[in-house]
Amino acid sequence: MDDHQSGEPLTDSTRAFLLAEHAMLRGEIGNLVGQLVQNEATALIASGAIWSWLATHDWQPAYLPVLFLPAALCILFCLRWLTLEGSISGIAAYLRRVEERLQLQGMGWETHVAKTRRGRLDLEPAPRLSTSH
Repeated sequence: MDDHQSGEPLTDSTRAFLLAEHAMLRGEIGNLVGQLVQNEATALIASGAIWSWLATHDWQPAYLPVLFLPAALCILFCLRWLTLEGSISGIAAYLRRVEERLQLQGMGWETHVAKTRRGRLDLEPAPRLSTSH
């Protein structure tokens, strides 16, 4: 996309390509977010299963290493989360560039998220709906 950073107008084929690529990459972000959710559920279920097993069996010194499995799983899933989050952030940054190049006058989801984000994951709260008429 560096070739198209100038102010020159986009050709129809370039615009169509960027729009198709944008849609595909938004789908990829959705897929990665789905993996994040699945990983969180898997970590909770696996940790719960280990703790349940430990709680229902008579304690033996040989079980000591099993006590550390939930923590080890959490560390591994945290590393996986960081990897997925990095992929999402990289795609989002590229999509912001595409949205800018498409000259959407500040429109586009990734542009909106970038403007409203205050911290790493702290998004601006949604406006409150007025209940008065």
